[in-house]
Amino acid sequence: MARSATAPCRWGCLAATRPTVFDRNPWFRLLRREVMALVQKKHGGAHLRKKLVETELAQINKKLRAMKVEMKALEAKKGELEAVLKGQ
Repeated sequence: MARSATAPCRWGCLAATRPTVFDRNPWFRLLRREVMALVQKKHGGAHLRKKLVETELAQINKKLRAMKVEMKALEAKKGELEAVLKGQ
């Protein structure tokens, strides 16, 4: 159900309208670039590269933790299936 532009805001309306708000406002597209330029100017390029590498490393570690949890669940399921095969 589509929400009209004049309808009052209720629960979840911000999430529903957020993509159109960002599409129509060019300042949001410039903001990340400007912030990165300011950080590079204020702290130097090495600091910016270090922060980008730290962020990427944190994302990779998060994915690895999720994969370990999934791997444990799969190994448990594998053990159950092998037990069923041995019982036949």
